[in-house]
Amino acid sequence: MAISAETHELLVEVIVNLEFLPKRTAYEEQAAIFSVPFVDLEAYAYNPTVVALIDEKTARELEVFPLFSIGDSLTVAMIDPSDITVIDALTNALEKFTIEPCLAARRDIHEMINRVYSGHEEFKELLDQMGEDSVPGTLTMKSQENVLQNSKSPVSRLVDMILSQAVRDRASDIYIDPGEGQLKVRFRIDGVLYDIPPPPQYLHPFIISRIKVISSMNIAESRIPQDGHFNVTIDNRTVEARVSSMPTTNGENMAIRLFDARSMTIPLESMGISDKLLPTVEKLIRRPHGMVAVTGPTGSGKSTTLYAMLSKARSPERNIITIEDPVERRINMVTQVQVNEKAGLTFASALRSILRQDPDVIMVGEIRGQETAQLAIRAALTGHLLFSTIHTNDAPGAVIRLINMNVEAFLVSSSMAGAMAQRLVRCICEECKEPYSIADRLRQRLTAAGIVLPPQLWHGKGCAKCRDTGY
Repeated sequence: MAISAETHELLVEVIVNLEFLPKRTAYEEQAAIFSVPFVDLEAYAYNPTVVALIDEKTARELEVFPLFSIGDSLTVAMIDPSDITVIDALTNALEKFTIEPCLAARRDIHEMINRVYSGHEEFKELLDQMGEDSVPGTLTMKSQENVLQNSKSPVSRLVDMILSQAVRDRASDIYIDPGEGQLKVRFRIDGVLYDIPPPPQYLHPFIISRIKVISSMNIAESRIPQDGHFNVTIDNRTVEARVSSMPTTNGENMAIRLFDARSMTIPLESMGISDKLLPTVEKLIRRPHGMVAVTGPTGSGKSTTLYAMLSKARSPERNIITIEDPVERRINMVTQVQVNEKAGLTFASALRSILRQDPDVIMVGEIRGQETAQLAIRAALTGHLLFSTIHTNDAPGAVIRLINMNVEAFLVSSSMAGAMAQRLVRCICEECKEPYSIADRLRQRLTAAGIVLPPQLWHGKGCAKCRDTGY
């Protein structure tokens, strides 16, 4: 119940995510409480004629998906079949149908909506509707800013649509790049970049300006790099976006990093840590003092691992304080501090003050400089358990990086309890995976390198759900 309240997920979703019960078993028990059937949308073959009865906007707002109709009865998948408000809204929208609810997993409903409706069509329609007269090109700077601040303006709707589609496509980043005669908008999904239908080139400065407005950046300044951030709620999910603009020869480009708080709520046991290594990691978390470093390149999931370790470490007997930039997820029983460099609150200054707060466990979001490194070592040596991240390519590199930050080698050896390196790997699509054989020569090379392959290998053939990538 505590995890459900913290993550704003239903209890059945928490039970399935933590693998306490198989998905079908958990949802069939839930469906029995509501006296409705459970439908597993992962293997459901939808009917386009029935899907057309409920428009995409309604389906997303109410979190429903139409399944089939018999006469004047329409069966609809819902996350809460007892929600009278949703049933009434559907009944008013579909006057000639009687709504028959059934239960489905929230994640499956969202994935089905994304797969079947595909917001790219709505995106294309908006681009077709927008003419050059619909953007504030001829307005004064003050009037232009007022138009860009209007959430109902065409440019604002276009930006909102780009953000919504990125979240629904599970993108981690959005890139807006002005090229020679063409504006490119790309999403990074599972580490790979994908193009989306590009807006016209003339919209580039207005899209950039709109994002600057919602990110509290200076729209009048385009000659220097700027950073900003904003929060947006999409499909009842709050997503934080970090924004970075950079002047180029073709105009400003923009990179937007998306953080979904739900995606960071992963138990340590589900992080992909091997069964052999997991007891060692849990032992590190139970240590009374020392430094534990998580290493890896940018975007490799280090912060997610730290949150999983903190969730495991927290207890009423422990005073846990974190220093983060930014605070990406709120955790009960943990005091979290947001870095504010403009106000003089840096990692180093915050860590120096935190040591006077008598913490048992400290989490430093990132060790960036010499002062932070030396304070972290000092904290680990004086009876505190300290978690942090360091940008290195492997675990032993964490020791070298600390020494390069002018931390004495004997202090590193005395304080470092452990270092763990990690990477993100794409998962094979469960919908289209099929048996796969590799060449004997490659198998021999992998075996010689100490990699033991299972008897049966798999690869993704490619399907609509995975965008024909196989992942």
